[in-house]
Amino acid sequence: MLTERVKLEKQIAHWTKVEKDPSLPEVQRNIARLTLVQLEMRLLSLDLAEE
Repeated sequence: MLTERVKLEKQIAHWTKVEKDPSLPEVQRNIARLTLVQLEMRLLSLDLAEE
């Protein structure tokens, strides 16, 4: 589970940078925002599974 958590955290860090990059088109930043929501949901699911 720890490796899955690390992988998700790295992906979240990457997509956070993409979302905040003003040089990218708005559509791409919106896709990054949606991807972040999905990744954060998976991270929350991991947290719940560990409890």
